[in-house]
Amino acid sequence: MCYPSRSHMLVVFLNIVHMSGSLYFMFRIHFMYFTFLYFLNLLFMYFIFTCSFVLIFHILMFYLELYFVPLLTGYVAGILWDHVHLYGPEPGILTEQDGV
Repeated sequence: MCYPSRSHMLVVFLNIVHMSGSLYFMFRIHFMYFTFLYFLNLLFMYFIFTCSFVLIFHILMFYLELYFVPLLTGYVAGILWDHVHLYGPEPGILTEQDGV
């Protein structure tokens, strides 16, 4: 068993915060991508506690969190925002304004 340093414990704390955020998005938006990030964070914390993680894994996590998460969420949110607020509902879908 390895005893993590203070910097490792800080990373563990930040990953717990990130995992809770990923869980929120998993159940709120149902994105499979956040499910992937959640399990990736579990793997990351395993590497921290076993002291067998390497620099390339740090770089991978840093790249994923800084690039892909904002890119994907911004892209999907932008599509949904444009569709719902600019174009309205799909043709043929009745709403309360139609007297349904």
